[in-house]
Amino acid sequence: MNWKTPTKILDAIYEALGTIDLDPCSPTTNRASAPVQASVHFTEADDGLALPWHGIVFINPPYGRQLKAWVAKAKDEVFCGNARTVVALIPARTDTRYWHEHVAGDATVFFLRGRLRFGAADAAAPFPSALALWGATAHQVNALQKRLPDAWVVTAAMREDVAGCES
Repeated sequence: MNWKTPTKILDAIYEALGTIDLDPCSPTTNRASAPVQASVHFTEADDGLALPWHGIVFINPPYGRQLKAWVAKAKDEVFCGNARTVVALIPARTDTRYWHEHVAGDATVFFLRGRLRFGAADAAAPFPSALALWGATAHQVNALQKRLPDAWVVTAAMREDVAGCES
């Protein structure tokens, strides 16, 4: 459920978006050894689902049963104004309820070509992957598209509603 993000993907994100402010799915809070270069790291003990997010956020969430909660949180943190941009590396499971409720039409999606090889895995993932971006500016999308030219990009405009935000 927890796999290290491929360096090629992270490098493209850093080049396109600049500094990552928060990684709420980090295996460590030690900035020197954390797989994602971020200013702040939340670990499982911190419970990134329960804490507010801020700035530019990158998540490679656990791909188990809690995946839908992470995807919903990513969307909500942007729509409610807490985070400016959230980038999520997730399985491209367009047939799921969470995809239709929180990704389709709400996020710009980079469908990544081929199957990713996570960390030191012997084989590629058994599923396609996507980067979903909530709150991305046109500049961020264009910059990431230049760095991931083989990705198929579907853009979505942000809606004005804030349903589900806590006061």
